[in-house]
Amino acid sequence: MYRDYLVLGSGIAGLKAAEAIRDLDANGSVMMVTRDSVSPYSRPMLTKTPLRTFCKARISLFPEIWYQERRIELSLNTAVETIHAETHTVIAGGKEIRYGKCIYALGAENFIPPVPGAQKDNVVSIRTAEDIEHIKKYAANAREAVVIGGGISVYPVGDDQADGGGPMPQKVTKACDSCTFHFIVGHFVAFVAESGDPVVDSRHG
Repeated sequence: MYRDYLVLGSGIAGLKAAEAIRDLDANGSVMMVTRDSVSPYSRPMLTKTPLRTFCKARISLFPEIWYQERRIELSLNTAVETIHAETHTVIAGGKEIRYGKCIYALGAENFIPPVPGAQKDNVVSIRTAEDIEHIKKYAANAREAVVIGGGISVYPVGDDQADGGGPMPQKVTKACDSCTFHFIVGHFVAFVAESGDPVVDSRHG
């Protein structure tokens, strides 16, 4: 397939790029490619919305009709695999997409220290709406949770236990950013490796 404009990523940068393209070119084909399962949403709200009441639809930036009216095509659940700038082609979701112009707006991934147990399924780094859903799944039956990070982004897990509603961890421990790496290793790696309770790294990288 061919698109005049291919935007890789569905964060605010990618969305604004697609919007600006349509403002400048009313006829060119525009496609946004993202591995997210939902239309562009406010990523900052991932860590500012109470965990119990989190709903992906509520943090959506625009309704579906907005994209339809502007003829901005969304390719969801589509991971970018390779980019070949010399041939103006991208492999995404196993398919080849040829483009006239391409904007790379995939953002970054969070950094999780390479400590033992960091790859466990119940160690979650908040980056996408799916990450929040993952945390909710574990939080429903967890006895304890550890949140690494001391900023506002720890709110959904760290303070949500006081908001009322469904089951949440009975005890939430916050490890502030000022804690040294050795303190974290000494006190939390064993917790991750042995307890099986949720551990969340909510830093954005």
